[in-house]
Amino acid sequence: MLALSALAFALLAAGPARRTVFNVAQISLAAVLATGVYVLLGGSVGRGTERSFAPDLLAFMTGLTTFFAVNTVAYATIISVTGEDGWWLSWKKVRDELNIVFDVGVGILTFLVAHLYLDWGTPALALLSVPLVGAHVFTTVQTHLHEVLWDLVSMLVTLLEKQDPYTSGHSVRVARRCREIAEVMDLNSSEVEVVEYAALLHDIGKLEMIFQGVLKKDGPLTEEQRELIEQHPIRGEELLAEVRALDDDVLGGVRHHHERWNGSGYPDGLSGEDIPVAARIIGVVDAIDAMRSERPYQEPLPPDVVAEELDDNAGEQFDPEVVARACQLGIHTRKVGNVDEEEDITPSHTTEERRPTGSGP
Repeated sequence: MLALSALAFALLAAGPARRTVFNVAQISLAAVLATGVYVLLGGSVGRGTERSFAPDLLAFMTGLTTFFAVNTVAYATIISVTGEDGWWLSWKKVRDELNIVFDVGVGILTFLVAHLYLDWGTPALALLSVPLVGAHVFTTVQTHLHEVLWDLVSMLVTLLEKQDPYTSGHSVRVARRCREIAEVMDLNSSEVEVVEYAALLHDIGKLEMIFQGVLKKDGPLTEEQRELIEQHPIRGEELLAEVRALDDDVLGGVRHHHERWNGSGYPDGLSGEDIPVAARIIGVVDAIDAMRSERPYQEPLPPDVVAEELDDNAGEQFDPEVVARACQLGIHTRKVGNVDEEEDITPSHTTEERRPTGSGP
C-alpha cells in the first residue's frame, strides 16, 4: 500500500521517471523492513490473532523507527551521490527536515486506529476520526500561518528596498547566502530558518524616516550621521518586536548583526560567541556584499582582495568559522546580481565610504 501511495503521489507530481522509481523503491524497502521488524518482535497481525496492547505498541514503534531510519539513509545517500555535500551533511539535512514529534504522534494514532478497529470494528474508526481530522487541521493552519509570516517579511523587505536604488536585492542576496553558510555549519533546520529570517530583515530599521536623509547621501558620513545610522539595528528590533510570530532569535540576529568578534561593534559591544550565530553569519555576508557591490564612489573589489580582507579581520571583526565557511562556499567570488543566476539584482545599499573591512553601517 505504501508503495502504491508513493507511486500515486509521484505520478501526480509529474517528476522525472528516475525520481519516481527511487521513491517507490525506497519506500517499499523501508515498509518491508519495518514490517519484518514488527513481526519479529511479536506484533500481532489480523483479527483472529491474540493481541496485547503494550507489546504490539513497542513492536510498532520499533518498526516505525526502522521505516524512518531506512528512509533518511536512502535519501541522504542519493543526495550525497548526486550533489556536492558529503553523506553526513546530507543526512543531517534530511534529519532536520523531519518533524519527529508530529510523525511519532501520527504513528501512534495510526497504531490506535488499527488496534481498535481489530477489536471494535467500524465504530472505532468513527471514534478516532476526530483527533485525525484535528491533526490535519492543525497542520494546515500552521502551514498557512508560516506562509502569511513569510509574505509579511517579503513585504517589509520590498518596502525597505524601494527607499534607495542601492538597497535593491541586498536583503534577498544576503539572506540566501547566509542560509548557505548556516546549512554547512552545525545548525538544525529551525536555526537555519532563524538565520534566513534575520538576514532578510537585518536592515529593516532603516525604514524609519529619520534614516532616509543619511541613506540617500552620496559620499562619506559625518560623525553625527554615523552615530544616527548606528541606531538602525535597535530600531529594527523594536519594529519587529510587534510581530509576535517572529522568533526572539530572529530579533537578536537583527539587533546584533554589527557586533564584532573582538567586542568593538555596536549596539551592545558583544564579543565572541556571546554574539548570536545568526548575527555573526550576517556580519560576514553583509561585509562581503558591501565589498563586492558597485557604489558611486567605489568599484566592486575583486575576489582575491575580498578574501584577503576577510582573512585579515577573522578573529577581530568576524567569527573565524563563518569566514572559513564563506570562503569554502566561494561567497566572496560571486558577482552582485547573480543570486541563483536567475535574478537581476541591482547593487547593495550602503552609501558610505568603504572601511578596511568593507562593512556597511
